[in-house]
Amino acid sequence: MPAQLLLVAAQRWDALAALRRSFHTLKGSGRMVGADVIGEFCWNVERLLNRLINGTVGRDGDILATLRQCVQALPSLLEQLEVGAAPSADLKALAQRLQ
Repeated sequence: MPAQLLLVAAQRWDALAALRRSFHTLKGSGRMVGADVIGEFCWNVERLLNRLINGTVGRDGDILATLRQCVQALPSLLEQLEVGAAPSADLKALAQRLQ
């Protein structure tokens, strides 16, 4: 899921839906293999994307910055899964912003 997709998603609903599907897939895959941190994180991002798509949250700079940070946090989440390292992203702060 390239970061460029996020920039395109700000302009196109189909790209926003593709981004949502990507996080939905990561959520399900993470849960299936017991990667609960990834599953829960992606579930929170998916919920925000659902609200953007259905129009209950507006697309503003803060929302897009939060989504960009979520995309950037994925590599550290995968590293955490692979080697047990603590994620470098502040997941608690991101989770609060996703609400």
